[in-house]
Amino acid sequence: MSADDPLSIGIFGLFVHPGLSPSGRARYPRGVMRTLSRFFAALAILAASGCTSSPTPHPEYTDATNGTPDGQATADDGARAACTALGGTWASDDDVCVGIEPEFDGSTGALDPATPPTADVVGLTITTSADGAVFHVTIASDDVDCQTYADWWEVVRQDGTLAARRIPAGPHVEDQPWSDASAAIALDDTDRVVVRAHFTTTGYNGQVWVGSLAEGFTPARIATTFAAGLAGAEPLPTTCTP
Repeated sequence: MSADDPLSIGIFGLFVHPGLSPSGRARYPRGVMRTLSRFFAALAILAASGCTSSPTPHPEYTDATNGTPDGQATADDGARAACTALGGTWASDDDVCVGIEPEFDGSTGALDPATPPTADVVGLTITTSADGAVFHVTIASDDVDCQTYADWWEVVRQDGTLAARRIPAGPHVEDQPWSDASAAIALDDTDRVVVRAHFTTTGYNGQVWVGSLAEGFTPARIATTFAAGLAGAEPLPTTCTP
């Protein structure tokens, strides 16, 4: 198509300005020009909005099932079923199980969210092999320094005995949330356990996970008094790397 072709000139003129020809003369009546100008302005706004990315979710926390940044655990059918099996009530406002069996829930305070600082277990995946069950956790903690941080996390049996404990090298001030995994733990399918983290200044006040290999696991709030004596049990942190 040549530059002198009427169709070529018409298309060129349309995109140079909706109401001017390439020579600058008005092509359309004034009312039509105004309408076309508004039309092209609207197209420009739509094009710009189409290129805008969606807001990034808050990066500090992950949900309960698949690591989506969110800030609260996201329930799935398995978590709800585990909550029911434990005799608990599902709190839909923040997707967590409350009011579970007395062994875990010795005070009504467990019905309410904890006051920060906390160390919350916000994600849990379990893999099994002939050697036992490996617990992969994601923890969101209000770490500041070696005096104020999540200094360990652990797996505790329903009778209050310690099944496993992991001690990080130091606080996770920048990399939140953070992940870790246990060694293989010998458990029967019906053994109920609590997966929880400990904070230096507030103890066991964060969100935990409760369940068994047979029933599944649910994010939960339980009494801070459950197996509280384990806070003084070995192993304990001996060093801290800021």
